[in-house]
Parts: sequence; structure tokens; C-alpha cells
Amino acid sequence: MKVHLYAVNHSMDQDGKRNFWRWYVSFEMQVDAQYWFRQRNHPYIVVLKPKLPLGIALEYCKIFHSFARLKYSNQDSKQLTQKWVRFMLLHQEHVQLSENLQKQLSFKFVQAVQYKNHADFNMNSKMESKIIQSIQGRELLQAEFIHVLKRLGYTTEDQWTAIIQHLYLTGQIEIKSGVTMNQKKSFPWLQQQKEMTCHRCGSGREYMYETLCLFCEENCLYCEHCITMGKSRYCTPLIQGKGSSSSHMQSQVLMNKMHPSSDLKHWNLSQPQIEAVRTASAFLNEMKHNITATKPPHFLIWAVTGAGKTEMIFPLIQQEINNGHQVMLATPRKDVVLELQPRLQKAFPHLQIVTLYGGSPQKWEEGNLFIATTHQLLRFWQKFDCIIIDELDAFPFHNNGMLQYAAMKACKPQGRYIMLSATPPAQMVKLIEQGQLPHVKVPVRYHRHPLPIPQRVSFPSLHHICSNDQIEFTSLKGPINKFRVEKGLLQRIRDTMKKEAICFIFLPKIKYINPFVQYLRTKCKDVNVQGVSSIDKQRELKVQAFRNREIQILVTTTILERGVTVPNTDVYIIDADSNMFDEAALVQMAGRAGRSAQYPDGKVYFFSNEKTKSQVVTMKQIKQMNTLAEQKGYLKEEYSR
Repeated sequence: MKVHLYAVNHSMDQDGKRNFWRWYVSFEMQVDAQYWFRQRNHPYIVVLKPKLPLGIALEYCKIFHSFARLKYSNQDSKQLTQKWVRFMLLHQEHVQLSENLQKQLSFKFVQAVQYKNHADFNMNSKMESKIIQSIQGRELLQAEFIHVLKRLGYTTEDQWTAIIQHLYLTGQIEIKSGVTMNQKKSFPWLQQQKEMTCHRCGSGREYMYETLCLFCEENCLYCEHCITMGKSRYCTPLIQGKGSSSSHMQSQVLMNKMHPSSDLKHWNLSQPQIEAVRTASAFLNEMKHNITATKPPHFLIWAVTGAGKTEMIFPLIQQEINNGHQVMLATPRKDVVLELQPRLQKAFPHLQIVTLYGGSPQKWEEGNLFIATTHQLLRFWQKFDCIIIDELDAFPFHNNGMLQYAAMKACKPQGRYIMLSATPPAQMVKLIEQGQLPHVKVPVRYHRHPLPIPQRVSFPSLHHICSNDQIEFTSLKGPINKFRVEKGLLQRIRDTMKKEAICFIFLPKIKYINPFVQYLRTKCKDVNVQGVSSIDKQRELKVQAFRNREIQILVTTTILERGVTVPNTDVYIIDADSNMFDEAALVQMAGRAGRSAQYPDGKVYFFSNEKTKSQVVTMKQIKQMNTLAEQKGYLKEEYSR
């Protein structure tokens, strides 16, 4: 869209002449005229003609402000505006001002008398308060802002420009363009390069596309990376609501209904969990008073699979809420969000909990505690005092610059991050080793049994034994490989069945699932064998049947490496040497075994043709956690040396 660019003189020199100009953009000049002429008693404003695309107007605001203290008092109005036009043309490459717009640039002095017959814009104070409360800490595109207004009772869309302009002038929101673009050169002799950034998702040039825009009638950039959440353009406004909706009075009411933060007995935690919570709690308290921090600090809870990470964050959430803070619990997957919501609502029955995911009915609601997929963080800006990121090493958050940028901007500058992981990324482990990342390790599960250590089994590659629709051995060197399959795999599966356990079998690719399932059905005729993958429409039903032990062998991919807990389970990882299985995936898959106190000794097998670094590192990490648990006295006595 196009907006007005104008200047207002704000200060006077020693002779009483105005010489300090501030620059603004306007979606509705009638609101600006009312504000400056009737509320601020300014004699005139200087308006640029014609209107400019929003991104260009905002860039010129920044450029003019960088020279805002220049003395113009000795120049008459004509000299001043001519100098401004020359200044704009001098910097037109920074904003990509078209030749057509360059030819039309001129300034006009506008006085109060020119608006004397215009009706005033009046904002109902109660409605204004509701709007501010609804958008505080949020970052919205134009269509999303209009949706909020409609939800609050505005029935016509033409009011939004006046409302946004009023909030902008009164400092209750900030306005940015969805995409920024300027020129940058590293050295004087190099040709200038366009620097492009999406303000919403942080993406750069590789995700930018330029088209003729219907809204600004110019060649306009838009971001392809976050387009599923609305098109972020160079000419579209990104509206950032300031402030926090946390209320001291509200927190006092909640404190009277909640247990004291120091009452950890209420949460029925194990001793390792309690020690981890106390360490994380001390970090939160210390950082709350650390006014020298330049950016939100991070704390990692490194807990083995099945250690009860969710239970450990309950007292931390309570502590933050009792301090009047807003908390965001972000996780990569929608199914985890839906699983966490009832658990948290049961743990905190007095909290207003907002659950956000694609298609969520609570999209614009306000609360004390938010649970969301990491993609939903894109709609927030400096809102949360504490952001808890669960499974930070999982897809799609891991190595996703857009989602990590979203998490960064959703936190207040004085906020804190709590990160949860059983398999933190290598760069994070390096920071721990260098003493640069505060953390705590929880090396044992709640039942205090050691983690099952994987056993490697020599096994032929699936690539060699799977055709498109069957498992076959005739094309191999034959008897040797057949013996390895029969003895190495089938005998162990039969042993699992004899002890009335069930099998998780992980394969590296979806294409192997059906032939592998068919093969197992021919060899295990009295056993219910099923396959499931991300493209299976019956996925949820099959997983539930596996939980109910109606399915004894479930063949799957890494889609079920997390979040599925089934007692008395053995884990088989076929082609464990595949490049599809890194250390994190192997640790997570191995973590499906031994999670139950009744069945803590599940088996984990790495079937592979080669021993890879990932397998070695995985087994080493599990052994190190068991050793640490023993050193701290966390293991049951029968496991202590």
C-alpha cells in the first residue's frame, strides 16, 4: 500500500526558530492533522507528494532521521524543500525509488486551516484499551490486524487506517514494512548490493521474490519463506503492539490460588528432578535481577529420554506466573501441543491457557500461559518474559533459522529462555564444554534404572535385501546373508515375543516399510505386524493400537522417534548406519525402550552393516549418562558398584 511521508518541526534554536524535524508516515492524514494542529498546536506540517509505498516511506524516515540535527534555520521554505528533494534523490538507490516517482517528488506546507472543515477522529477509550490489550506483544500483518478489529466489534474495514494511525502517533504500536530493502557495499570500490530481510521471519535474499504489486503499483518484494502465514511485502505494514499484558493484580490473585513456588513436594518429583528444578529456578531468579544482560540469557535442561522433562517445567512455570510474568511453552509439533494442553490445565486449573497451532480457535486470545507450535512464534514480538522451548533439537525447529529468529523476537529483551533436550545439538554441547551455557543434566529416569545400552548386530543393508515389493535373498551371496537375517533379527524378535514384550522397528525410509512388514508377517504368522509412516492416514489409530498392545510389532520411521511411550518395548533400528540416522535420532529411538518402572530393562539393537560414528557416539553418550547417574547416587542400589 501507499502512504504519506511528512515532517514536523519539533525544536527551536537560540533565536526561537524551529530547526529539528521529525519524520512520520501516515495511513490517514486527517488523523495526523487533528493530532498535530489541535492536540499539539503545531502551525504546519510538510507533506511529500505523491504517496510512497510503505517500505520506501519508512526507509526515508530512517535516512532523514540520521541527519535530523542538521541546521535549516537559515533557509527559507523553498530552499529547504528543494534540499530535501535532492537529498531523497541522492539516496534513492537505498530504497529503490522508481523513475516515475523520482520525477514527481515535491513538498507542500500544510496548515491547520486546510483541515478546519474535516470531522475529527474520536477513539472510544474503552475500545482503544481493548485493541491495545489484544495486540500487545503481537506482530500482525494488515489482514490480521483487521481481523482483530472485527473480533472486537468493528464491522467495517475502512476504519483500520484511522485506528492504526492514532495508535502509531500515540506511541502504542510500532510500524515496520513486512520486508526491508536497502543497498549495502562492503568496500568503496565494490558495486552496491541489495540487502533484503523479512522483518517477520528474518529470511534474506534467497527467499525474496519481486513482482508488480497491485497494492503499491510498483515492483515490490515479498517473502516466500513465511508465506503460509500471510504474505509479508515491502509495502505491507507489520504492526507491533508494545508493552505487556501481565498484570500485578492478576498475578496476586493467581498467587493466592497456587502453591508457593518453593513447594516442590506438591509436584511429586524425584530427587534428580528436584535438583534440576532448583538449579533452573536459581537461574531464573538470578537473571531477573541481572540488568546488565544485553540479550535474553539461555538455560538448558539436558535430560535423558523418559526423565520427565514436562514435569520439571511445572514448578518453573508456576514461579514465573507468581512473579506476574507471561510464559510461552513452544514445541515443534502440533500433536505435542494438543497432548500438553490437558496436562497443563490440570496442573494449573486457575490459569488462562492459550493453545496455538495451525487452525487454532484461540488464535487471538490472551492468557498467562501459552502453548504453541514454534511456527506460531512468528506472530509475537517482545511479548514473553520466559520462553520454554521443548525438543529444541527436533524437526522443524532444529537448524531452522526462521523459527529460531521467531523465538528470539518473541522474548522480551529482559526475558529468559529455558531449553529442553535429551540430545542437544553439537554447537550447544560445545558451548557447555566451554562454560558458556548455563545448564543442568538429569542423567536418569524417574524409576532410577540405568538407560538400556544399545547392542550392535551385524546385518546386511536394506538396500541389498529389499526390492520394491518384497524382501528377497536370492540375488545376494545367498546363504550367508539369509543366515544373518534369520539368526540376527528373527531370533531376537522371537525372544521379545516370548517375554511378552512388543517391538518398535525403525527403518530409514518409507519405501522399505511395506516390504519389511510383508516379510515379517510370513515369518511371524501369529503376531500382528503393522507399518506406519507420515503419509499413513491411519497413523494415529495404529499408534493407539500399539499402545493398547493390539499390535505387537510396529514398523515405522523416525516419525515416531519422539513422544510415544509404550511399556515393555524392545527397539530394533535397522540400517542404523544410514545417514538418515544421526546421533540425536539414534538416542531418541533408543529412548523408546525401558521407560516404564515395571519394565525398565528393554532391549535396544543397532542392526547395521557398518559401525558408524553416530552409533559409537550414541552408545558413548548413553554410557556417560549412566556413569553420571551412578556418581550422583541416583541409581538404585543394585546398580551401584
